[in-house]
Formats: sequence, C-alpha cells, structure tokens
Amino acid sequence: ADPSVQDIRQETPLHLSAEAGSAETTEILLQAGALPFLIDLKGKTAVEVAARGNFVTLVDMIIKAERVHKKLVETNQDVKIIQNIYFGTDTNVGTEHLRSILFKLSTKKFKKGDWNILAKYWNYSETQIRCIEEQFIHKKGYKEHGYRFLLIWLFECLICQRNPIKEIYEGLVAIRRKDFAEQIRMMANSVPSDSSCVIS
Repeated sequence: ADPSVQDIRQETPLHLSAEAGSAETTEILLQAGALPFLIDLKGKTAVEVAARGNFVTLVDMIIKAERVHKKLVETNQDVKIIQNIYFGTDTNVGTEHLRSILFKLSTKKFKKGDWNILAKYWNYSETQIRCIEEQFIHKKGYKEHGYRFLLIWLFECLICQRNPIKEIYEGLVAIRRKDFAEQIRMMANSVPSDSSCVIS
C-alpha cells in the first residue's frame, strides 16, 4: 500500500494521524516511508497539522523524518533505511550525557532567539521552526523549544553519522556564542560518549 496516498482533500494518512494525535500510527507511517512534505488542499503539511493540534511529540517526530528524508535524498542514499529508524523520544543510555549537555545549553545558556538563529544556520525551515514554537508555555518557553530543537538536531546528527560535539561547537561559534562553545565542548568530552550510535 502507498503510505502517502492522498484523498479528495489531498490529505495523506500522515495528515490524518497527525490530526488524531496518534504517535503509534505516525511512527508506523514514517517507517513505512510516508512522505512528510506533502500538502493538503489547505496548503498544510502533516507537521503543521500536528502543531495546530498541540501534539508536541508528533511535531518532533515528523520534523525528524523531514530532516532524514532530505539528507537521504541529498546524499543519494536508499530511503528504505527509514524502516529501521525509531522517530520517537530518545531514551538511549548512550546519548544520555549529550542530552544532559543540550538540556543545560538550552535552559542555562540560550538567550531568547539563540536557538532560532542556530536552527536557521543549520537550514531548518521557517515552518519547522514555527511548528516547534507553536506550543506556548510561558515567557521562558523558548528554553523548552530550544531543547526540543536540539534533540531533533542530535537525532539527525547520529542518524547521518556526523560528530555532534564538533557540530555544536562550530554552530555556537557561527552564531557568535563562542563564550560558551568551549564550555560545551569540555562538558561533552568530560565523559566518554558513543557518537557512533547510528542505524545502518
């Protein structure tokens, strides 16, 4: 079956799953190769539908899939490897140290707007940034938004076999946050971490 088939409203199964807020169905569809970029008659992608419904987990899952799809196409790799990728929340012990560093970065170091600048530097789309920000929490909600963004970025780094420590350092320097880029690198290197965690 075609996981990206569109109905008369041009909605895909992924649109309907996002509207229903079903993480399990969304995971199945993404692993089956459902295209996350397709738009319905209202001009909305599945991630925009999930954001409108305030389904934070689904937003993050679909953005992860968008990023992986894009990288696979850009590097002429077989998109079928998506079948082996889990798009849900990362609970891997191997990434726990890195996740704690990213949490500190987003909650203690980031100023308002920092993560947005970093996202643009790493070529996240305006739609992806807007959907992460859709959930209004409080005045300091940007810290949680920043952490979610960094977890999406970390997922992409590991799947694409890039060095997250090197990339976060270079990213922070590029957005003129060299003041704590070195601190982050030292924290990351303080405990050995498995940066080769990847689905092959």
